[in-house]
Amino acid sequence: LDVNLDERLTNLGWSDPLLEQWYKNYHLLVEYRDREGHCNVPQSYRDEESATNLGTWLDKQKQKKKKSKLTPSLVILLEEV
Repeated sequence: LDVNLDERLTNLGWSDPLLEQWYKNYHLLVEYRDREGHCNVPQSYRDEESATNLGTWLDKQKQKKKKSKLTPSLVILLEEV
């Protein structure tokens, strides 16, 4: 599998609204980590500015990773945070 597939598709002008939302949530996670110093987001945590339940989103990503339902490039991004 190509770990850069998402980036290559984006560069070709292809977009996926679900993937775009994933990246927005990922950036919220990075902001949370930078602000709090960790990524142990409580499941009930909600980002007020974006109205995103970041804790629930992160929990779902962990579940998807365990079930091998995330692309390798998304797994790498989550592991790097």
